[in-house]
Amino acid sequence: SKSNSVGFAILNIISKGTFTFVMLDIGSQYKKRSERKSEISRSAAAPDAPDSPSVSANWLVKSLQDFERTCSHFSEPEKKEMLKIDEEAAKHDQEAAKHDEKAAKQPGPSTNAKEVEISI
Repeated sequence: SKSNSVGFAILNIISKGTFTFVMLDIGSQYKKRSERKSEISRSAAAPDAPDSPSVSANWLVKSLQDFERTCSHFSEPEKKEMLKIDEEAAKHDQEAAKHDEKAAKQPGPSTNAKEVEISI
């Protein structure tokens, strides 16, 4: 069991170290990319225009959205099944709305009832 704990500790250090280096590399690539974009935007802008803030302020959100578009969590059959369920739910909602409209147009039982005046 001691050898297992030593091996686990080594693997843990390697995985966390690798993750850290990958994150540092991503940060440096982003910095280089944003510097290039700012140089291009400065050269394209008018010389008397003030420097505008970087358009890519939400770079993490944009990169995650791109990742989500390219990497789907669902397979094709699962996507088709989800679309089918969504279509059935939409059809059910439309039928319920039609039923509600019909019920609203029909007079209720209180309008057909005769009013009786009681005098005491």
